[in-house]
Amino acid sequence: MTSFIECLFIEIRVSGSQNIMIGSVYRPPNTDLVLFNAECVSILNSFDKRKNGIVLIAGDFNLNLPKHNQHGPTSEFLNNLLSYNFMPTGTISVPTRISVTSAMLIDNIFFNCVK
Repeated sequence: MTSFIECLFIEIRVSGSQNIMIGSVYRPPNTDLVLFNAECVSILNSFDKRKNGIVLIAGDFNLNLPKHNQHGPTSEFLNNLLSYNFMPTGTISVPTRISVTSAMLIDNIFFNCVK
């Protein structure tokens, strides 16, 4: 846990099958996106080195994913996840934070595409 990311991961060991890693990630609003994205890459890299198992990452990233084409750090975040074969679940497709002046999709669940 740092000032720019809070996360917790647990691993469920499954006898005779792939292990399952489940993580919860929170990025406090208005924190350093460069540091956040760098830490996310470090986390993703640690999963990549394992080469086995199912990983689910759920979180409040405080990045409006539908606006990734208009916001560089959000695009970088999404590209990092995609480059490590993580995909959004698709089950969260409507705004998760709604106010009088805005509606944003800042919470999501990503999973790794394993064979």
